[in-house]
Amino acid sequence: MLQHEGTKTTKDTKSSALALSHQIIGAAIEVHRLIGPGLLESVYESALCKELRLKGLTVDRQVSVPVNYKGEVLDCHVKLDLLVGGTVIVEVKAVETLIYVHKAQLLTYLRLQNLWLGLLITSTLKCCGMAYGESSTAECPSCPSWSSCLRA
Repeated sequence: MLQHEGTKTTKDTKSSALALSHQIIGAAIEVHRLIGPGLLESVYESALCKELRLKGLTVDRQVSVPVNYKGEVLDCHVKLDLLVGGTVIVEVKAVETLIYVHKAQLLTYLRLQNLWLGLLITSTLKCCGMAYGESSTAECPSCPSWSSCLRA
């Protein structure tokens, strides 16, 4: 889990986003349990989207986000893998280990969308831990340190 430090939100919004993140992680575990590792990112993204909708959650897939530069919108967009409940960005990676650039990408998406919480989920579930902000970390369920999972 990543939190963009610059976003100001209410306590209720943060609480609901955190509760939503638990459902998302549960759905990712279910997808991994049924499909297993070794497929393309798009397969995991599609399956996770389906699982989240089965749980009654609102999911937008491949959300196009404009990029502003010096007050002008550039003629290009970035795409979020999933936006769940309009409050949590989910980036699905079909990699064995997450690296720093994955974290940086998600933090940028959070800033561009003015959102507070995002999840990086791998198809192997090796590093689907939690991190809040740029400097603090929480323990990853499968790694000794989440920050070590994100070092380049």
